[in-house]
Amino acid sequence: MILTEDPAKQEAAYAFLRFILEPENYGRFLNMEPGLYLPVTEDGGEAESYWGDELVVKYREQIEVMLENSRNGMLFGFTGGNIFPSIAQISAQNLLAQTLQRVVLEGEDAASAVAWGQEQMMAAIED
Repeated sequence: MILTEDPAKQEAAYAFLRFILEPENYGRFLNMEPGLYLPVTEDGGEAESYWGDELVVKYREQIEVMLENSRNGMLFGFTGGNIFPSIAQISAQNLLAQTLQRVVLEGEDAASAVAWGQEQMMAAIED
C-alpha cells in the first residue's frame, strides 16, 4: 500500500506501520507464530512484550548473542560491495548449515566438517 498513488491509502499504511512498530506492539508482533524473530529496531528490542515471551525467555542468551552479532554482521555473499554469483547454489542447499550440523549434532571435528563443506560448495558451483 505504500506504493499506491492514493494519499488516503498511503497514510493508512503509514499509520499501520507506526502502530506495529511501537515497542510494545512490535514485541507482540515478533513473537507471533512461529516466533523468535529478531527486532530490527532498537526500541523494539527493549520492549517487555518481546523479552517477556515464553520462548524468548527460554532462549534469551542465544537471542542476545544474535542481537550483538547483528550490529556488525553482514549477509554472506553480499559484502564489500560485491555479489558472489554462486551464493544461491550454496545457500539454497543449506551447505553452511549442514557443515555446522556435522560438528554440533554429529560430533565431527571442525576441520573435517569444513573440508566436507568446502567440497560440497565447490561441487555446487561447478554444476
